[in-house]
Amino acid sequence: MRSRPDPPARLGRPFRAIGEDCAPREQEVLKFVIAGRLNKQIAFKLGISEKTVKVHRGRVMEKMRAGSVVDLVHLVEEAGDAPRLETAPILD
Repeated sequence: MRSRPDPPARLGRPFRAIGEDCAPREQEVLKFVIAGRLNKQIAFKLGISEKTVKVHRGRVMEKMRAGSVVDLVHLVEEAGDAPRLETAPILD
């Protein structure tokens, strides 16, 4: 059984403060990830490749010490003040 990594010490900070540890593009990708968007959808919306989205998502997960995307979403939710994307379709 995989053990969940220790939560980051910055977990008690609001999302905006957590996001300061991430590059601007990583923050953009993170917003879409926690909104439940697929890598392909994020790539289309941001005009980057799907591989680039995976790299940014991986860096965010590493910085936040999240073992999975689910862990990442939980960490952001626990931090509070998480950004919300509009619920309109991604492919406009």
